[in-house]
Amino acid sequence: MPTALMDIQVYLHSKVFHSIPTSCNLTGRWVGMLIKREKFTGKITEVNKWAHEGWLGWVGHYAMGIFMVSLFLLIVGEDWIRRPSLLPLFAYLSVLILFPFCVLHPAWGFGFFGCKTQNPIATRKRVLVAYASFAIGILVGALIVGRI
Repeated sequence: MPTALMDIQVYLHSKVFHSIPTSCNLTGRWVGMLIKREKFTGKITEVNKWAHEGWLGWVGHYAMGIFMVSLFLLIVGEDWIRRPSLLPLFAYLSVLILFPFCVLHPAWGFGFFGCKTQNPIATRKRVLVAYASFAIGILVGALIVGRI
């Protein structure tokens, strides 16, 4: 649910602000290159596309979402689902947000915190809003599951 909510937010943002939505193709290209142990320098956008990068990107994107939620629940314990609170979620999100800024962006040639993108501030805002929607998805999911 959190990853789907993030994707819905990205889609709506692209429609409201007439921007290009984030594509999972880059994620798939990166995951594929990791699997093949291929190295590249420069930007991931300049690397040749390959046939199944979109599919692999979606699988990788949702697998990472499941992993991130599972890790959060492992840290806070299943009791959090029955009584969710914002402080542990905010603390987790504060650390989690470093992943795209300090791992994905540099690995893809976009620099730390997206500093090498065309508009670093807009890039940072999009990532922050996307991860905030992911956190809201975790909270809403806990509220739904906790009532079952």
